[in-house]
Amino acid sequence: IVLRVFIGKPGNDVVEHLNDEELSELAVKEIQRIMNFSTQPEWVRINRLIHCMPQYNVGHRAGIKAVREHVAEHYPNLHLIGTPFDGIGIPDGVKQAKELVQSIVGSNEN
Repeated sequence: IVLRVFIGKPGNDVVEHLNDEELSELAVKEIQRIMNFSTQPEWVRINRLIHCMPQYNVGHRAGIKAVREHVAEHYPNLHLIGTPFDGIGIPDGVKQAKELVQSIVGSNEN
């Protein structure tokens, strides 16, 4: 089993001050607690991506809605998708792309 673990959140930088061994121990203990097992991992790889997850400001959705309305009115064949607009991770971007393709294909079939 391969597990990917994200630790930390905006405003809580406690993990930035842990060394790799301490961070690994914290992650393993938390996974063991959540999944109710005591197995130790065969290997651990740590990638520190500090402050990498975008945080939308209050009013972000309203602003994006206004931009999309303007684009739809003036550039009807231009579509805006991606992490600046809806969702912050790769799975969100893939989902948006699939939904957009389906909506374009569906509208062209009519």
